[in-house]
Amino acid sequence: MLIGAVCATYAVAPNSYNFQTVEAYITTSPTEHRSRINDFLSQPLTEQSVLIITCINSAELKARYQDLWVRKASYARESAVENPVMEANILPQGRTQTVGISLNLIKWLIVPLHSKSADAQFEADKLSFTDSVLEVCAQAKKTFIRYQAAESILRLQSEFAQATTETLALA
Repeated sequence: MLIGAVCATYAVAPNSYNFQTVEAYITTSPTEHRSRINDFLSQPLTEQSVLIITCINSAELKARYQDLWVRKASYARESAVENPVMEANILPQGRTQTVGISLNLIKWLIVPLHSKSADAQFEADKLSFTDSVLEVCAQAKKTFIRYQAAESILRLQSEFAQATTETLALA
């Protein structure tokens, strides 16, 4: 429901959303999604409800959200430090015993840099995802405005037809 939250917030105030709010919204269960959609559909459509319904039902946005977290896991795996390897040699008849530990020192030294790079890349991925959500919202808003315009034209045509009929009846 992250998607719906971005869309809903976009409808109210395009600059006031954040990723955490949106993320909390998308992680609800499908049952909650259906319940929320049914609540919206039981009332007259508003721009906000249309945006939320559109975004909740967008397979493309759901796939992009899942891909976002797959990439986050990939970044985490790439940033992980390898465990050190320990080996021991015990020679027979009480001779010298050796114990050794080996690790990839360069990897240990660059992990903080790689971790910062991965965090920055994930932030960029989140912004890209949010951009996709806003594109879907803009398209849904445009479609809803066209729907409202068509509804208004139909109402005006109906009123015109009724007025014409009443005028002919009076004549």
